[in-house]
Amino acid sequence: MASFLFMDCIKSARLYVEYSNSKSLDLIFDMFAEDATYSSDGTGYYSNLAEIKKMMILFFDKHKNVYWQVDHYEKIDDFTVQFKFIRLNTEIKSVKTVPIYGDEKIEFNRHNLIKHIEVKIDE
Repeated sequence: MASFLFMDCIKSARLYVEYSNSKSLDLIFDMFAEDATYSSDGTGYYSNLAEIKKMMILFFDKHKNVYWQVDHYEKIDDFTVQFKFIRLNTEIKSVKTVPIYGDEKIEFNRHNLIKHIEVKIDE
């Protein structure tokens, strides 16, 4: 497991998005605390790392061409980062890029592991 202990939470959030864009699931999973929670308008609520892993494996298997564009990260406090994103996903059948806009908040624990993620999709 990688050590994120002394990393600033904005750097950790950027790393999480970078790992997500490269579909590096093992690196993503290393960033989570075992008791992490994840809430998303798109995928639902998950109450521990095992559930989050299952959801992410299925999500990335279904969305092979997904990519998150983030232009600015805002530090809410020492442990929380919030950002707006555009999620781009090319539909295989139509080769059409479908943008999805939303907000994401990542809370880290004192060990700089992800404690909670909340994803809100813009209507």
